[in-house]
Amino acid sequence: MTDNLCQGCTLCCRLLEVQEIAKAALEPCRHLGARGGCSIYGERPAACRHFQCVWLYSRTGRPAADALPEGMRPDISHVVLGPRDYRHGGDTLYVHVDPDYPEAWRQGAMRDYLRGLAARGQKLVIFIGGEQVRVAAGGAAAIRGSDAEFARLDR
Repeated sequence: MTDNLCQGCTLCCRLLEVQEIAKAALEPCRHLGARGGCSIYGERPAACRHFQCVWLYSRTGRPAADALPEGMRPDISHVVLGPRDYRHGGDTLYVHVDPDYPEAWRQGAMRDYLRGLAARGQKLVIFIGGEQVRVAAGGAAAIRGSDAEFARLDR
């Protein structure tokens, strides 16, 4: 996204995997410009062109009343919300937490937002460094484990 839309936020460029350019999760993208933003913006991979975090989505082409607060912007909250997993009806939201702030998803407006989603039936997969927390729809159960442990369970 452009700096104008993202307001200088580049947290997704640090936390998310982008297979098309062999960018690993939790590694800064080699195409981050010296002043932020993408140095290959015009030729960026499809995954980057099509990705829009939930905070940005809530602020583009939506009623102002639906916009998430400024404090939930990823570079402020230390949490990137998205993408949603549409393979299963869009009922799973991936939550990527900056490993330098591992408790960020449990604080303030972010905590309240995630609790509300779970209460309304949204499943959450929360990535914190090399660990995951999976919250069942309704919020009745949460399971914590390493990425490797969940990879074995998901087979």
